[in-house]
Amino acid sequence: ANFTQMPLGFFDPVRSASMIGWSTLAVTPLFMQLFRFMETYLPKGKTGSLPARVLLTTSCAFPMNVLFFTYATCTHYLIEELYVSSPSMLDWEKILRNMKNETRLKLQQEYWSTTQNSVMYWSPLNAINHAFVPPHMKTVFLNGFQMFWNCYLSLAQHREIELESDSKKCTSSHINQDNESSRKTPKKALLQGKLTVETSRLSDSDIGSSGQTV
Repeated sequence: ANFTQMPLGFFDPVRSASMIGWSTLAVTPLFMQLFRFMETYLPKGKTGSLPARVLLTTSCAFPMNVLFFTYATCTHYLIEELYVSSPSMLDWEKILRNMKNETRLKLQQEYWSTTQNSVMYWSPLNAINHAFVPPHMKTVFLNGFQMFWNCYLSLAQHREIELESDSKKCTSSHINQDNESSRKTPKKALLQGKLTVETSRLSDSDIGSSGQTV
């Protein structure tokens, strides 16, 4: 099953769990440490501390977006592979190569637009956070808005990719040609079977017509 192409309104546990894992294991610990660092070296009230804090916090979008698309692409790809095959039957060298290619394609399409939107979204929120929110509530304040940002990241991660080489569109999972050919083979067999059935029906119809004429 392709978890990334579920119908609208369908709850995707893999997609939801990956975003929860991203916020819990990456975003929250990072910013907790970052805020502690800024409280020590950029204390509130120090000249130039507010713009420095906003700049430092917002600039995290550059490495964080690279990490997110790498994490999400590889996680979804691996889960889909494990869903259809047991770990002992997987070609791990091929899987690593495909994950690398898919991550590269996803970053080429989504990284800069996501980073630009991240700067526009988080800059005013970081300014408010550092200017008015008490230190012990800063992470809580950002996590509230992180929920909405995670929705955007999830949409960006599952947006279709257009390949320049053949102008074909596909999702960020299973872009490799081996998987594509394996998917197309059953469809081709179905079409051939349908053609055979239609030909058979046509032949029966011709025989019936000949019998009526006689």
